[in-house]
Amino acid sequence: MVKFKEGKGMAQLRKRIKELPSLTTKAMEASTIEDAYAVMKLYRAGIGARTLRLKPLRPGTVKRKERVGMERPDHPLYGLGFDDPDSLVNALEVSQVGPKGWRLRPRNAWHHGRKAPGAPAHHRIKLRNLFDVHEFGATIKNAFGKGIVVRIPPRPALRYAFRAFMDSKEKRARREEMKKAIRAAVARGDRTALARIKVKQEAAVVAERARR
Repeated sequence: MVKFKEGKGMAQLRKRIKELPSLTTKAMEASTIEDAYAVMKLYRAGIGARTLRLKPLRPGTVKRKERVGMERPDHPLYGLGFDDPDSLVNALEVSQVGPKGWRLRPRNAWHHGRKAPGAPAHHRIKLRNLFDVHEFGATIKNAFGKGIVVRIPPRPALRYAFRAFMDSKEKRARREEMKKAIRAAVARGDRTALARIKVKQEAAVVAERARR
């Protein structure tokens, strides 16, 4: 029977590989949060600049929004602009799910803040529910409380924003930076790059939260 003795270099390599998950956890968590904020930025900017290829509004919908005095009645998901904190363009938030999980999702607030008990039923809808209507499309059988059937086509702004981010130079640069840092940690035991990524990403997250 032939026995092989593992060299010192291989033993150190195995040790560094075993330690890698604990070394990268914090950096990858910060990266996930930063990515979520980046997608949210693209969602908001894309709606505002009409770069997400959203289906145009029907003429009747535009006229109805004009009658109620919306700032941009012909602009999908952007009738009141950025000024209303409870509009669809401002609907998303980055929230923690579990000890290490993070999610980008619509807030559980009332659309345009219309939550008064006396408000008409069709004026009382949560952002989360309205977001689903626009992201996936829907058929409303009693629109405006008048028995009108309205078919709303999907305008998946978040999905388009996510795809744009995944294809962006920013995302590719982050992937490459993380790969190089991991290679350095495994091959040479150099954790400097991982630590630098973690600090940079945490600072970016703090700065983004301060702007909310």
